[in-house]
Amino acid sequence: MTRSGDNGIMMAVGGNRQGVVLLQTVELWIIHGIGFLLSLILSVFIPIGKSELVSPLDYISSLGAEAILIGGISALVAYLYTLVDPYRSIRRGK
Repeated sequence: MTRSGDNGIMMAVGGNRQGVVLLQTVELWIIHGIGFLLSLILSVFIPIGKSELVSPLDYISSLGAEAILIGGISALVAYLYTLVDPYRSIRRGK
């Protein structure tokens, strides 16, 4: 995953702000989404605790919670990257 400083430099040098925000958002979805789906699939075959107490609704609600969390974090990251351009002076040549 790229660091936020690297993203700022990419925005300053390349000037493709939407591409950088999209890259960061996709990285969040790939890294956290794949790990969550693998753990969810594994917990279906090896349930934690008593398997009689685990409902299919638990898995559906956890998928929804994960989508809301990653979506919220991605939206926050995209918002923060579009607020202020910290490298404006680099592009101006100062």
